[in-house]
Amino acid sequence: MKYNITFIALIISVIACNKTKDTPSSQQPNENCIGHFNDNLLPVIKTKCAVSGCHNGNSNLVALNNYNNLKERADNGRLKDFVLDKGIMPPANASQLTEAEKNIFKCWLENGAPQD
Repeated sequence: MKYNITFIALIISVIACNKTKDTPSSQQPNENCIGHFNDNLLPVIKTKCAVSGCHNGNSNLVALNNYNNLKERADNGRLKDFVLDKGIMPPANASQLTEAEKNIFKCWLENGAPQD
């Protein structure tokens, strides 16, 4: 019986040590997706978010047509939460994001919200 418990403990140790852990090397940016701020995301922002009366800097809402403001919201999770998770931005009465546009946001966020 003592050997069975030792054998089971050994098996559990081996399995636990072999589990894949999230290491920086396993979290490399996805270079196959489109998600550069200036080339891909900013055009979407300008046509769907930074429009008259919204996030263009001419209203009480935060201007999202500049990298620093958008990056801040990427870092604190609000951008993902509002655009991708809850889908409350853009609001229902505005032009909605296409799946391709949502994928640009998703990719940009997954790649660490790079400026270039």
